[in-house]
Formats: sequence, C-alpha cells, structure tokens
Amino acid sequence: MSVLEQVRQNPVVDKSEYYACLEQLRNEGFDLLISLTAVDRGDSLEVVVHLARSTDLERVVVKAPVDSSEPAIPSLCSLWPAANWHERECYDLFGITFLGHPNLKRILLKEDFSGHPLRKNFTAARDGAAKGGE
Repeated sequence: MSVLEQVRQNPVVDKSEYYACLEQLRNEGFDLLISLTAVDRGDSLEVVVHLARSTDLERVVVKAPVDSSEPAIPSLCSLWPAANWHERECYDLFGITFLGHPNLKRILLKEDFSGHPLRKNFTAARDGAAKGGE
C-alpha cells in the first residue's frame, strides 16, 4: 500500500514517521503546501498539514500528535520552503519546536511574550499581561 493510500485511510501518523511520510508524498507529486497548523486537543497537540498536487489538484491531509509537555517534530522547510512561516507561527502560538528549522523564532508576538496563546491552558491577565500555562 502506498503512503498516499495509507494516509487516505488514516491521516494520523506517528511523529517518528512524520518526516518520511511527508517526504514520500512530496516525491509522489504533492508539491504544494496549502497549510501547516496545529490543534490543542487538551491532552496533546497535533500538527496538521494540508498538501496538494499542482498537476491534478488532488489534496491530502496528514496529522501528527505531539506531546504537549515536550512539543517537538521535524521541520518541513527542506521539503517545502513555504513551511518556514507556517512553522514559526505554530512555534509562536502553540510552542511547538520544529527541529532543523532554519530560523525558528517568534513571528507574531514580542520575543519577551510569555506563553503560547492558542494553547487551551493559556490565560490572559486582566491587566493585559499574558500568563502561560506551561
């Protein structure tokens, strides 16, 4: 069974297989990174990648759970340069580290901002100061 058939049946891949799975999809012609984002599931985080093939516009979704206490997963920048800012946004807002990213730093929030505002455990104080729940 091809990687494409596998992710069509079950789009969730283990983070240890994440990069290899996406590299194979790239090799199968999925040359467009539509989006890369994350979801806080409460007990874990999940990286969600949407891809398309420019030849026939076929689309595929790949999801990878990430431990919320040590959120790290390989960067896709070497496969799709457009992943750069998507990954920086996920790093900034969810706190996910993308291993091997060429410039992983905050993209929306100030460098001294505390916490990651799209995590469910994040709270904002009344005075406007952020309180990270990590």
